[in-house]
Amino acid sequence: PSAEGRATLDEELRRSVGELFSKTRARDLRQHFDARMETLRREQLEGANEVRKAASKSADSLTTGSRVRVARGVMCRCDAGSTKADFQRGGQTLTLSIAPTASHLLNRLADGLPHVLESLPCEDALERICVVQVFLQKDCLEIVSGEHTNR
Repeated sequence: PSAEGRATLDEELRRSVGELFSKTRARDLRQHFDARMETLRREQLEGANEVRKAASKSADSLTTGSRVRVARGVMCRCDAGSTKADFQRGGQTLTLSIAPTASHLLNRLADGLPHVLESLPCEDALERICVVQVFLQKDCLEIVSGEHTNR
């Protein structure tokens, strides 16, 4: 555009900006901002609650109240006090080195029945959770859902 056209556009822009400023009040802006922030907070809280609910329902979540057993199709052999555990599936055997403190826990699970995690014999509660988590990841153990527990 020509210099005259630019001057006209600049003038219209200044007038429009001035009109916006004259119609805009700080109080109105704060109210609008507060309303938007409240909506955002509410949506974030709802999203966080949905994630929390999904995580608590996850079958893969291991807690002290979880029921675990040797995985279906797997047999476990571990003597109390031993430093190894044998897991058999089909014709394959997986022999794993373990701490003697974990052997009592695996010996109990070798019966194939579901057990509440916190009821399994292990002096250290953290070790109990960690050992079970490792064997869950190796598909040697599984989390059992349902109402009946065996201790």
